[in-house]
Amino acid sequence: MPKQTLNLFKLHEAAPAGGTGRMFIKGNAEDTICNSPLADSHLLSLAQASTEQADIIAHAAQEAFLIWRNVPAPKRAQVIKTIAKHIQKNSDSLARLMTVEMGKPFWEAKAEVAGVINTANYAASLFHTIGGGQFPSGRENVELSEKWHPLGPVLVVTAFNFPYALWAWNAFIALICGNSVVWKPAPQTPLCAIAIQQVIAEALKEHPEAPEGLLSYIIGSNDDVAIPLVNNPIFPLVSATGSTPMGLAVNKAVSARLGRTILELGGNGAALFTPSANKEQALRLAFFSATLNSGQRCTALRRLLVHESLFTEITNRLNNAFNSWPVGDVYQEGHRLSTLVDEAAAQRFNTKIESLRKDNVELFTSNVELPNEGHYVHPCLALLDKDAPQPQEETFGPLLYIQPYSSLDEAIEKHNAVPQGLSAGIFSNDLNEVHRFTSVGGGESGVTMINDNTGGPEVMVAFGGIKNSGIGSEKGSDSWKQYMRRQSIMTNYQNNQPSDMGINFK
Repeated sequence: MPKQTLNLFKLHEAAPAGGTGRMFIKGNAEDTICNSPLADSHLLSLAQASTEQADIIAHAAQEAFLIWRNVPAPKRAQVIKTIAKHIQKNSDSLARLMTVEMGKPFWEAKAEVAGVINTANYAASLFHTIGGGQFPSGRENVELSEKWHPLGPVLVVTAFNFPYALWAWNAFIALICGNSVVWKPAPQTPLCAIAIQQVIAEALKEHPEAPEGLLSYIIGSNDDVAIPLVNNPIFPLVSATGSTPMGLAVNKAVSARLGRTILELGGNGAALFTPSANKEQALRLAFFSATLNSGQRCTALRRLLVHESLFTEITNRLNNAFNSWPVGDVYQEGHRLSTLVDEAAAQRFNTKIESLRKDNVELFTSNVELPNEGHYVHPCLALLDKDAPQPQEETFGPLLYIQPYSSLDEAIEKHNAVPQGLSAGIFSNDLNEVHRFTSVGGGESGVTMINDNTGGPEVMVAFGGIKNSGIGSEKGSDSWKQYMRRQSIMTNYQNNQPSDMGINFK
C-alpha cells in the first residue's frame, strides 16, 4: 500500500526538495529518510535543499509578489478556485498519502483535505470584503480613508499533525491579499508537501497570470533552511505552527528585524462537564475531542473537569470507551486508534505515563491489543484528585486527565491554571453557566466550543490562542488583516491659503 500510494504522485521516481509553482528542484544537501509510522517502513530517501537553494526560492517569491500584488483580486480568487478544484480531483490520493506518511486514519485525512478545499473557497470569496473605509474628518473638505496593501512574501512553517490544513489556512488567505507564499513543511511530512505542490503545478498551468514563485515550498534542515528563512528580511510575516519553545525562538528572531509573526503553538485544553449537560452527547464529544488522531492535535481535549456528582459514572464510561477503541486497519471507516507519528513521539508518551505512575497518579490504561508494527501506544485516563494541581505540560498523544470539581468558579479556576490558552469547551445547557464561561473573567482561551468538539472552529471564524499558545490568528473573520499593511490617508480638498503665521514666503 505505501509504495502504491507514492506512485500516485510519482514519488518513487524523484522527490524534489523544492518548487516554485510549476518548476521543481532536486536538493543539494544531505539526505533525509522518509518512513511510514504504520509499520516503520522505509518509503524513500530525499535529498534536502541547501541554504543557497532556500535563498533562490525566497528571491523567486519576492519577484512573484511584485507581479501578483498588481493582479486584480477577482483574478486572484479565480486562481485559488482552480487550485481548489484540482485538490478536489485528487482528494482521495492526497488523503491516502497523509495516512501513509504520518499515520492519520484515512477518514480523518479525507476530512482534512475537505477542509483545505473549504478554506480555499472561503479565501476566494474574501475579495469582496478586503479593503479599507472612509471616516469623518473634523475639518471641511478633508477626507480621511484607509487602504490595505499586501505585505510581501509570507513564510509558512507547519507541523506534522495537519500537513495540508496548517499550510492552507495561511497560504490561501495570503494569496487573496496579494502576497506570495513559501512553505517550510514539517520534517515528518515532506511528501505531503511535495504531493500537493504537484497538484498546484497542474492548476497553475491554467493561469499564466500566476507568476513563478507564487506558491513555493522547500524541504531542508533547521540549520540549512528553516533558520535562514526565518531570519530573511524578504519575509515581512512568518506564520509558524509547533511547540511553544519553537514559537518563542521564531518570534525572537523575527522581532529582531521588526517583522511580524503568527504563532499557533501548543495547547492544553480543558472542558467542563456540568450537571446540566446532555450527558450522552457530552460523553461522546469529550471522547472524540481527546482521541481524534490519537490525541496528536494542539486542540485536543487534555483535561476534562467533571462535576463531582457525575465523576464516577463519566470516568467509568470513558474507561469503557477507551477499552473498546478499535485498533487495526486505519483505512477502514470508523474511529480507529492510530499510530503516533514516529518512535520519538511514542517514547515521549510512554515516558510521561511512567512518570505519572511514579507520582502515584491513578491510571486507567486501555487493554486494547496493540499491533506489533508501528508506533502505537496504550491510551490512558489519568484520574486527578480534586485538589491536585493542573498538568502544566501538553502530552501529544491519547492521554486524558479527568478531575472532579464542586462549583463552576472552581472549575473555571482549574481551567485557567495552565500557561496555555488555545482551545476550550463547556458541556452545559444552562445559559448562565455558558455565559459565565465565555464572559470576561471566564475561560481563558482563543477558541471556546460550547457543546461541541474542542477540535477547532469552522473556516469562517478566526483560529488562534492566547498566553503560551501563540500570537495572532488564522482562517476567518478579520484574520486577513495580518497578511496586509494598513495605510491611513488624509486628502485635503481645501483651496484656501493657510495663514503665513508670521513667515515670509515671498
